[in-house]
Amino acid sequence: MKNLYLIIYFILFNCIQGFGQNPPIDSLKNILKIEKEDTNKCNTLNSLSTRYFKLTKWDSALIYAKDMQALAEKIGFKQGIFNALSATGSIYYQKGNLGISLEYLKNALKFENAISNKRLVALVYKQIGMNYIVQGIYSESLKNYLIALKISQEISYPSVEAYCYNEIGKIYNIKGNHIEAIKNEKKALLISEKCQDSGMIAAGLEYLGEAYLADSNYNESLKSYLASKAIFLKLNKGQGIGDVDYGIGNVKYSTHQYQEALENHLDAIEVFKKINDNDDIAEMNVILSQDYFALGNIQEAFTMGDKGLSLLLAGGEKDNIKDAYRNLAVINAKLNNYKSAYEDETLFKLYYDSIFNNENEKKQSEMQMQFDFNKKEDSLKILQSSRDTLNIEQSKKQKLTTYFVSGLLFLVLLFALFVYRNLKQTKIKNLIITQQKELVEERNKDILASITYAKRLQDAILPPLSIIKQYLPESFVLYEPKDIVAGDFYWMERTGDNILIAAADCTGHGVPGALVSVVCSNALNRTVKEFQITEPGKILDKVRELVLETFEKSESNVQDGMDISLCSINTKNQKIQWSGAYNSLWYIQNGELHEIPADKQPISKTDNPKPFVTHSLNLSKGDILYLFTDGYADQFGGPKGKKFKYKQLQDILLANAPRLMEEQNTILEGYLEEWKGSLEQVDDILVIGIRV
Repeated sequence: MKNLYLIIYFILFNCIQGFGQNPPIDSLKNILKIEKEDTNKCNTLNSLSTRYFKLTKWDSALIYAKDMQALAEKIGFKQGIFNALSATGSIYYQKGNLGISLEYLKNALKFENAISNKRLVALVYKQIGMNYIVQGIYSESLKNYLIALKISQEISYPSVEAYCYNEIGKIYNIKGNHIEAIKNEKKALLISEKCQDSGMIAAGLEYLGEAYLADSNYNESLKSYLASKAIFLKLNKGQGIGDVDYGIGNVKYSTHQYQEALENHLDAIEVFKKINDNDDIAEMNVILSQDYFALGNIQEAFTMGDKGLSLLLAGGEKDNIKDAYRNLAVINAKLNNYKSAYEDETLFKLYYDSIFNNENEKKQSEMQMQFDFNKKEDSLKILQSSRDTLNIEQSKKQKLTTYFVSGLLFLVLLFALFVYRNLKQTKIKNLIITQQKELVEERNKDILASITYAKRLQDAILPPLSIIKQYLPESFVLYEPKDIVAGDFYWMERTGDNILIAAADCTGHGVPGALVSVVCSNALNRTVKEFQITEPGKILDKVRELVLETFEKSESNVQDGMDISLCSINTKNQKIQWSGAYNSLWYIQNGELHEIPADKQPISKTDNPKPFVTHSLNLSKGDILYLFTDGYADQFGGPKGKKFKYKQLQDILLANAPRLMEEQNTILEGYLEEWKGSLEQVDDILVIGIRV
C-alpha cells in the first residue's frame, strides 16, 4: 500500500494530460522549441512535467510546471493555470513541503468554476484530503474527502467515490467511531464490486478487515481478510498478500492464538522478502519478536527484536524505531538484563519526545510558510486591483465629468440612508443577541451548578483513597473521568478478613453514565451488606438481579448496566478470589504477566444469562493485581492518532512492576498525558494496582 499515494498522483497527471499519445521527453523538448506561446505550448509543458514526475525527478518536473503557470497566466489560459497549480502542489507534496503544496492546490481550486472536466476538480479535493491526513489534521481531511465524494457521485466517478469512502472510513477509525468506519468501508466495497474491479475489491476487503479489527469484531475481521487474500492470490499481488497476512496475524494475536499469529506473520515477512520491501521486513521482525515473546520463547524474541531494531536504524521511521526500543526494553526486563532494559526504555523515551517535538516544529514552520504566502499573495492582489482601478478611471475620465458630481451626491445620499437603516437594524439585533446570550449563560450556569453538585453526590459513593490505603497500603487508583461526572467508578468493602475491591465501567459517560453508576454501586452495597454474599461470582449474579429489578420498573426498555472486575483479597492468607464481566484481571507473578479472561456477559439485560465464574488464585507476597476498565487502552494519541491498546499497557506495567505502587501511578499518568497530547479524552479511565 505504500505506493498508493504516488499512483493516485499519476492518475491525476494523466487526467490533466488527457488520453492522447505519449511521446518521449526528447521529442517533447524539440516540439517545445518551435511552438508559439499558446495553449498547445502549455499542454507540451504539462506533458514534460508529467514525464519527469513519473520518473520521480521532482526538480525537473517543478521547472516545467512553473513555466506552464507563467505562460498560462500570460495568455489567460485558465485550464493551463489549473493544471500548473495542481502539478506544482503535487510535486511539493512529494518533496515533503506540505504547507506550500496545500497553498498551490487550494489556489488551483480558485479556477474550479472555469474547469469543464469536474473529474479533475474531484481529484484535487481528494489530493487536499490526502495532504491533511498525512499531517494528522483529520477534520480538514474529512471535509475535503466529503467534497470530492459529492462531486464524484454527481458525475459518476466510481473509482474516486470508492477511494473517498475508504479514506473517510479510516478517519472515523482513528477517531474511534468504528460503526461509521465500518459503514463507509462497506460502501466503498459495494462500489468496487459494481465496477467489477478485482484490485479495488481486494483492497476494500482489506480496509474493512482493519476496521473490524479496530472494533474488536475479530470474526468479521478475519472473514474480510481471508476474502481479500483469495483475490490478491489470484491477481498475484505480492504487497497485498503480505499486508493481508500481516492483518490476519494481528487478528490471531488479539484473540491470544499466538502460534497461528506467528505463522501468519512469518508468511507475511516471506512475501515482503520476495518483493524486496525492506521497510516492511524491518517492521515484521519486531512483530515476530512480540509473537515469540507471547509464546514464551524469550531468546528468539530478543534475537528478532534486535534484528528488527538494527534494520530500522539503517533507514526506518522514528515511530517504528521507538516501538522497537520499547519492545526490547520489555524483553530485556524479562531476561533480567535490567541495565539494557533501562537503556532501551530511555532511548524509547528520547525517540518519543523527538517525534512530538519534530511534529510541532514542522507544523509551526508550515503555518509560517502559509502565512507568508498568503500575505504576499494579498499584497499582489491589492496592487493589481489599484492599477486596474487607475486605468479604468483614466480611460473614462472625460465621459464622467458631466455627471460625476450629481452621481456622487446621489450615492452619498443613498449610502446615508443605508447606514441609518443598517444602524437601526443592528441596534435591534444586538439587543436580541444580548438578551439571548444572557439567557444562555444563565442556563449554562444552572446546568454546570447541577452537574457540579451531581459530582459531589457521585464522589460520596466512592471509597476515600485514605481508606483504601489503610486496608491495602501498597496500592494505587488512577481515576480520570472524561467529564465532570463519570460512568466509571471504583468500589471497596471490608467483610471480616476479606477486602472486596472493584473497577466498574457503566454504560456511557458524563451524566448518563453517572446515573447508572449510582444504581450499580447501590446494588453492590446491598448484595454484600443486606444479603451477606461475599463470593465474587455470586456477588455479580445478585448485582445483575438487583440492577435488572431497578430498570424493569421503567416503562421504556432500558439496556444499561456495567462491565466490572471484582476481587476479594484475604489479608491473612493472601488467598485471592475474582470474577469479571467483560473486564479481565491481570496479575504479575515471578516477573511474568498473566491474564484471567472475564465472562463475556455484562451486568445488564442479556440473552441466555449464565452464572458468573469465581476464579481462585494463590499469590505470594510481592505479586501484583491490576483491575481496570477499557478507557486507558482505548485512548487515541501518539504521532499517528492511534489507540494506545492493551498490549502497550501490559508492557508498561511489566516493565515498571519492581517500582513502588505510587511510582507506577505517576508513570501511567505520564504516559497517558504524552500519548493523548492535544487530542480529546475519549472515555473515563480507571486502573487499580494492588501489591499483595
